[in-house]
Amino acid sequence: MMMASIVYSSISEPMEAFADLLMHSRYVLLFMGTLLEGPVVMLAGGVLWHVGVVQFFPALMALFGGDIVADVIWYNIGYFAGRPFVRRYGYWFGFAPDTVEKVERRFQWYHSRILIISKLTMGFGLAVPILTVAGLLRTPFYRFLTIIIDYQYVFISLIRH
Repeated sequence: MMMASIVYSSISEPMEAFADLLMHSRYVLLFMGTLLEGPVVMLAGGVLWHVGVVQFFPALMALFGGDIVADVIWYNIGYFAGRPFVRRYGYWFGFAPDTVEKVERRFQWYHSRILIISKLTMGFGLAVPILTVAGLLRTPFYRFLTIIIDYQYVFISLIRH
C-alpha cells in the first residue's frame, strides 16, 4: 500500500505541472493548433468553450488569428514557390503552361467567389490548394487578405447567433 501511494504521488506531481502548463498556455495552443489543423482545432475550441475551459472572446481571437496566419502562409507558399514548382513538376500533375494560363484567367475573374467557397468548404480539403493557387496566380495580397478577413468576420458573426 505504501509503495502504491509513493508511485502515485511521484506520477501525479509532473501531471499536475503539465496540466498547469496547458491551462496557462491554452490560447497559445489554440492559435498554434489552428495553424496546423484549423477546422478540427476550431471544433475543439468550441467544445472547450462549452465546458468552460476557455473564455469565448480570447479563444475566438486565437482561432481567428491562427486561421488568418495559416491562410497567409499558404498564400506565400504559392506566391514564392508555386511557379517554380509548376515549371519543374507541373507536367507530372497535368499542368501544362496553357492550362495554367486558363486557370489564371478564370481565377482572376472569379477569385473572390472561389476564395469564399474554399473557406466555406474548409472541411473538404479544398482550402489549402486554392489558397496556394491564389498566391501562385498573384492575386493581389490586399484583396486576398480583405476577402479572408471579411469571411472570418461573417463566419464568426453567424456562430455567435
